[in-house]
Amino acid sequence: MKKLLFPIIALLLLSSCERAPELKSSTLNFIEGKLDNYDGRMVFLERLDAQNVVLVDTVTIDEQGNFMCAPEIPEEGYYRLIVEETNFARLILEPGDSLIVNADVLALEPSYKIGGSDESERLAWLSQFLLRYAATMDSIEQISRNAQITGDMQVLQSLYFTQMNLNAEAGKKMGNYIQEAPGALSSLVAAQRFNPTEDFAMYSLVEDAMKKERPNSPYLAALSRTLDKVRKTQVGSIPPNIVGSNPEGEQISLEDQRGKIILLDFWASWCKPCRAENPNVVEAYKKYKDKGFEIFSVSLDERKDAWLKAIAADQMTWLHVSDLGGWRSSAAALYSISSIPATFLLDKEGRIIDKNLRGEALHIRLEELLKDV
Repeated sequence: MKKLLFPIIALLLLSSCERAPELKSSTLNFIEGKLDNYDGRMVFLERLDAQNVVLVDTVTIDEQGNFMCAPEIPEEGYYRLIVEETNFARLILEPGDSLIVNADVLALEPSYKIGGSDESERLAWLSQFLLRYAATMDSIEQISRNAQITGDMQVLQSLYFTQMNLNAEAGKKMGNYIQEAPGALSSLVAAQRFNPTEDFAMYSLVEDAMKKERPNSPYLAALSRTLDKVRKTQVGSIPPNIVGSNPEGEQISLEDQRGKIILLDFWASWCKPCRAENPNVVEAYKKYKDKGFEIFSVSLDERKDAWLKAIAADQMTWLHVSDLGGWRSSAAALYSISSIPATFLLDKEGRIIDKNLRGEALHIRLEELLKDV
């Protein structure tokens, strides 16, 4: 499963933040329940806003761990019961909700059970599913590190396929979860576990449903702002222009290459998958460059010497630019690049017609486009 690197409501994952002034409202909700193993620590209810964490209420708890609070909730949103920054339970509250929460105060998120709110119940399931998934993957990573130390390639290969299967299974479950209620705020949280550039349809499903169910939601507005940027690099779109410095320090432009089939390639000298794919791209360039094929490579390197050395070593004799900004590259930001290699195939008018073609797939597509040239 691909973790989202363009958070819309990353505030749900915050581990530390300054508290803002108390929220004022006139709409009361009721939250009651019991915290097992209560040891006298303070418990707070916080709202997670777009820019900060807002203290809503201090929860009064008796010696047996029983509590009830009547917080002021002005509008639907994301909240958490929190003991400390690494120990909290996530909630989705709306005006008028009455919730029952039971949990172990020593480990709120793994243990909490909730009733009275479909959204909060869904969010609790999601939180605990992701915790179990992360714990399983962490265990596999630890075993993999030990296998690397001992050089046990058979174990490493087995663990790799285990990770891939778990990833696929988790991705399927998350997709089904979103499909069940695509307009729910809990589904928006789930969608963030995917990459919007690679799973755009999933995000569009959530956006379309929220437009119907929550047209005035600030979370919808944030989602749409993110997707508006991603839409520019979807198949069928004419993407933003890139102007950058080539190895000689001259400014060259992607738009100036129109009239040819262009492979826009994001890579870096330190990216092993990129370097592994380069011989295939070199072969394609040699085969099709005289038929109207060009490559425009954007490097996410930070060191010019490493960039130039890789170009020479891999015999990449096409157009290159880089601002040597690494992951802060302005071109990478324009195209919402979160992993490399990343490629966009552009037609003669500069429109994206395919993405992330690798190996033989690139050759087949180029043959389709240039066979009559």
